[in-house]
Amino acid sequence: MLFRSKIISKKLCSDQEQYQKNRKIIIDSIEEECKKRNIDAIIYPYQKSHYSIYKKLLQLNISLDNVHETQTLRIITDTIDHCYTILGIIHTLWKPNIRRFKDYISVPKKNNYRSLHTTIFGPGGVITEIQIRDKEMDKQAQLGTILQKGQNGKK
Repeated sequence: MLFRSKIISKKLCSDQEQYQKNRKIIIDSIEEECKKRNIDAIIYPYQKSHYSIYKKLLQLNISLDNVHETQTLRIITDTIDHCYTILGIIHTLWKPNIRRFKDYISVPKKNNYRSLHTTIFGPGGVITEIQIRDKEMDKQAQLGTILQKGQNGKK
């Protein structure tokens, strides 16, 4: 597993400069559109873990070169209405990959996880995953992650 982690790390580092440029354009554009609509939104990058990327490789039986959305943006806002408004803004600014859209707000996961997930072809066609939630959903997701890590540690 350590060898695979080094390979994933090398891939992430080689893409980092392009990701940072695209991330800034995306964040600035979304923030500008949210301000026009008086929507408070916190936008921050979220690096997927090496293990999460590795699981995706195994699950989809693909090579690392075919994993594009290693960089994720997370957007936290005040209300569910704002979540959907921000989703509309994003899909207006960039073309979404319709096969990579999930509405876990309308249809929560079994563990009650709630969020909107979309994947876009951002600036220069670079694929970026975006998660949108309100503050309460984010608290639940963070708590769920902590509980899951605690349970996995006991096994």
